[in-house]
Amino acid sequence: MSEKPSFVRCPYCRRKLDKTPKRKTACPYCDKPIYVRGGKLLREDALEAAAAKPAKKPTAKKPASGSAKKPAKSKPKPKPQGQLGADLKKKREKYSQKDLLAGLQLLIPIVGALFASSGLGSLLGGLFGGGGANATRSEAGVASALQSVDIDELLTAAANAYDSLDDEQKFQMRAVVTWVQNGFQLPEEAGA
Repeated sequence: MSEKPSFVRCPYCRRKLDKTPKRKTACPYCDKPIYVRGGKLLREDALEAAAAKPAKKPTAKKPASGSAKKPAKSKPKPKPQGQLGADLKKKREKYSQKDLLAGLQLLIPIVGALFASSGLGSLLGGLFGGGGANATRSEAGVASALQSVDIDELLTAAANAYDSLDDEQKFQMRAVVTWVQNGFQLPEEAGA
């Protein structure tokens, strides 16, 4: 139910008007000037009070031409499902780089198929120092290796395997998921 009436009245004589005026006009019944400010019909004496009030800022302006850039919509944060998602909601834990790397070591065999198209061998070599390469021990190195993987599929695979892990492995898997959700960064500690 709408709060606005389906008709308008003259601010002087209070008689119903056939149409809502869009600009200054005279009342067809009393012939007095009706002023329009911000969609409201005003009397001449109420005009000064309306001018004294600060004008409302428009909430969203549409660009005048099609060439203006539209603000980029932020992509919603991927969320794991099932028990993994529930544990992440109720547990506020702090993770170290050691926890993250251990969790990644757990995750690689679980989601090996996801990495097949993006070079599982090079990813594993980079993570664990195979094929003459030094092991990646930084979040940035691992994050760059994971850039070509579909994050939603990664989180789904992690959630599917989560129930079969022991408590320590679950903690490490939560570290990985938190890291992925946080843009490949571990959250800053509250004290730091």
